[in-house]
Amino acid sequence: MKSVQKKIVGLLKVLAMIVAGVLLGAILITLAYCIPVNQTNAQKSIDSLEGEGWYPSATQLKSSLDTYFHSYLPGVLDGATDGLMLEKATRQIEGNPLWEAMNMEGYTYYWHGYVVILRVLLLFMDYEQFRFLNCILQLMMMFFVAHFIWEKKGQRYALALLTSYFLMMPMAMFLSLQFSWIFYIAMALSLLICYRHTWFTEKRIPYIFVIAGMLTSFLDLLTYPLYTWAFPLLLLILLSEDGQKALNYVKTVVVSGLGWILGYAGMWFGKWALAGWIVHRNVIQEAWKEVLFRSGSEESLNLIARLEALYDNWKHYEYPLYTALLAIWLTWFIYKSLNGKTQIVRQEKNGAYFFIFVCMVFCVGKSYSGTSLFYISYLGGGNYRHFIPVLRKHCHM
Repeated sequence: MKSVQKKIVGLLKVLAMIVAGVLLGAILITLAYCIPVNQTNAQKSIDSLEGEGWYPSATQLKSSLDTYFHSYLPGVLDGATDGLMLEKATRQIEGNPLWEAMNMEGYTYYWHGYVVILRVLLLFMDYEQFRFLNCILQLMMMFFVAHFIWEKKGQRYALALLTSYFLMMPMAMFLSLQFSWIFYIAMALSLLICYRHTWFTEKRIPYIFVIAGMLTSFLDLLTYPLYTWAFPLLLLILLSEDGQKALNYVKTVVVSGLGWILGYAGMWFGKWALAGWIVHRNVIQEAWKEVLFRSGSEESLNLIARLEALYDNWKHYEYPLYTALLAIWLTWFIYKSLNGKTQIVRQEKNGAYFFIFVCMVFCVGKSYSGTSLFYISYLGGGNYRHFIPVLRKHCHM
């Protein structure tokens, strides 16, 4: 009876967190729209994007939609969505800022929480200057996470971390608004896990991942959202004490995943309900049609089509540099095995690592239809990050 009561109390706490998050999100965007626009920085930013085109490569900042959008090459920027973000962040608000914050002219079902950050930053810098700041912040965050892993778990894990980071094409994330928000959420949570690991108790983990899911829904425009669950969770398990039962690690995966889903879905639904009430439209119906479209449900995708989605995900690794990185890891693995300096070690954590990896692969095949393949290389980079520990051996570098 007490366990049932605890679960009910826990669900009520999650519901209260979601309601508070929805109200806070609406307030923050409304307040952001009360801030005046720096027209000089706004115009410079728009001019920069127009000069690059919709979908340029990070290594060639001028191209057309047909050149790169369906090329599956790494480093393709989403200039079209960055332009949308800048347009939302630099709008001149003449009417009710709350109504404008909830309506968002054709994109009502998204939160557009990035407006809160961009509206303030654009007072002091333009798009190009933001890219420079983006580069510094992302490199610093990755450095601190990698340094911590190197100190606590050794160079093998740090090198695996950096390899997977390279597979996500950092240069593209430096230059893109669209691809940056998920990275910041995941790295911020990862830094908390690294430097305040003892704070992540069994009771707190679900609520922490509820917040991660809510932030993902608030800031992201459906790029690679699962990354904010999977990567911090991988670090959490990696840094947890050894010797626990395998079931305990799997339980952490399930509980954190449920928390993340509740926060993510709850924040979405909260926006739809609140926006519908404020703008006097059936936003829930509009959003549900978009959900069916994005998930491929309206396309009646069969098993073959799902497998093709997985293939398109891994197709990015046909890029020579990516293939070389994977080849180096496999060569080292084979060399150590043949050299007799390694032995296979069974660890209870490996089941949890593999479970996370399977969840990521399943979600790519199940949810990422042809309309979303533009973003899955980043999710694929996260997949590789979970695959390395599954094959890990106990050996000396």
